[in-house]
Amino acid sequence: MGGRVLGIGSMDPELERRLDEGFETHWLDRVPDAERNAFLDAVGPEIVVVVTSSRIGLTSDVIDRLPALRAVSSFSAGVDGIDVAALRRRGVPLGTTADLLPDEVANLAVALALAVTREVVAND
Repeated sequence: MGGRVLGIGSMDPELERRLDEGFETHWLDRVPDAERNAFLDAVGPEIVVVVTSSRIGLTSDVIDRLPALRAVSSFSAGVDGIDVAALRRRGVPLGTTADLLPDEVANLAVALALAVTREVVAND
């Protein structure tokens, strides 16, 4: 096992399987709301990595319950739902997919604009 990971939010089933196989993974969103505090009391002190997304987020309340936290991985480009300031105060790095696809998104936008203006798919 590579360490304790806290997963927040549902992800691609293959990714979840690989996380579960390679790490001791705990899934916060699978714990009933009424039991989350006890859950974080039990596993929080040993969590070293959080895997989440900006849509699901990561609050300072949860960050504060993870004293051994060393990294956060977000499967999204944005960080709107993640308390970046709390991570910075603790010196915890945040990895995102911000630089993963900007060129391809731009290419698709141009292709769609051409398709509309040239009526490429008007009669499809």
